[in-house]
Amino acid sequence: MRTLTLVYALVLTSPVLATSAVAQAPVRAAAFAPLRASPALPGAPNQQLRLALSRADSSQVRPTYWLEGGLVAAGIVGVLGAVAGHNLCDHGNCLGATVAFSVLGMMVAFPAGALVGGQFPKDSSTPAGPPSH
Repeated sequence: MRTLTLVYALVLTSPVLATSAVAQAPVRAAAFAPLRASPALPGAPNQQLRLALSRADSSQVRPTYWLEGGLVAAGIVGVLGAVAGHNLCDHGNCLGATVAFSVLGMMVAFPAGALVGGQFPKDSSTPAGPPSH
């Protein structure tokens, strides 16, 4: 009886096994033929990559207020989160809720503030450092 059950199980699952084996077959290179560079332009993808990397040179990126924006937003929302966590606490020791709400608020607000601050370029004509009198 066990042998018969095993044979039935193998016969019934063989189409499923065959289908999954075909689905996991290696992809032939012909499927990616349109993605290859044309033979008339050898090395074209490397030239395009070099051109794109030269345009994205990090020394050419203008300075922005992303850090200041992130810190200001994290500070404001962190304080508001601490107040909310303390006010929502029911029991006597509210330190855990206060810290948790504050940290959660800062984690959400820093990226948002950094994105906003990153939209404002720093003025490059003013020298960095404290003003001299």
